Amino acid sequence: MNILLLKWQRLKRIMSLIPFPYYFIIILIGFCVGYLISGQLSKDPNGYFCMAIYVWLLFAYHQRRKDKMFITSLYQNVHMLYLMEYTVVSIPLFILIAISGNLKLIPIAACCLIAVAYIPPFSHISFPKLHYDKVFPNSYEWISGSRTSAVYLIIFYILSVSVLFKTFMAFFVYLFILFQCTNFYKEGESVSLLCLPEKRATAYIKEKVTMAIRNFHRLSSLFYLLFIFFYPSMWWILVALSASATTVFIFCICWKYAHYIPNEKNAGNEIALSLGILGAVTPFFPLIFVLSIHYFLLARKNLKIYLDAYNQ
Repeated sequence: MNILLLKWQRLKRIMSLIPFPYYFIIILIGFCVGYLISGQLSKDPNGYFCMAIYVWLLFAYHQRRKDKMFITSLYQNVHMLYLMEYTVVSIPLFILIAISGNLKLIPIAACCLIAVAYIPPFSHISFPKLHYDKVFPNSYEWISGSRTSAVYLIIFYILSVSVLFKTFMAFFVYLFILFQCTNFYKEGESVSLLCLPEKRATAYIKEKVTMAIRNFHRLSSLFYLLFIFFYPSMWWILVALSASATTVFIFCICWKYAHYIPNEKNAGNEIALSLGILGAVTPFFPLIFVLSIHYFLLARKNLKIYLDAYNQ
């Protein structure tokens, strides 16, 4: 069966799992991001920076995709399949370039797609000598997540800081670091690890949220300082980013423990969780904050089964 048909069927299954109200969030996010990107694509050199960001995202996906062995076992010319898939995925980008009128970016985008599709996969890279426990003390999610995602976090960080020299749109790049960090909380730990701090449910959730916010803002400190230095009149963007990041981690952690099952991966509807995280950086921010309170109450009720009985 054609691999593109398999992808299409998977996309339909994913869309069927999305609650209907979330479609409004998707449409709003798509419209806002498309409007901002088309405006930047029409300007030089911002258009080239947008292209670099997109190509890096596609390259990161290409290197981390988990179906390479499956595709290789079925097809010989896998690079052509990758190119076809990435071309279909990039249709919205080509449409935005056409709307912006900066048509010279189209051949550049095409060459980049070919390069990404034909680049061989790199071996897994990690930084075992870094002392993550000192950077993120008492945060096993961040220590474990940083070990597996250090390459992408560092490159995203460098890219976001580098783009700051040319455009304030760098904060969009930095959002990907925020989304990457939320992946640290998508797997359920064992009951023994859950009970290790010997705290009751409410105190445990508050501690997790506090540590997550502290670690993210510690990671963000250089970006914040450089953003204020280059764009002091746009300080409100950092305020909004900080508030959104705080809401994202509250929502993510409360969602995790509201659906907590020991040792279970991806508890709850992961698609709804991802859309909730995206909603926190859109005008749906107040709604996500209210939902965070709702999931906090559910998380506290769920964790009482494990923590309050254990600590009596």
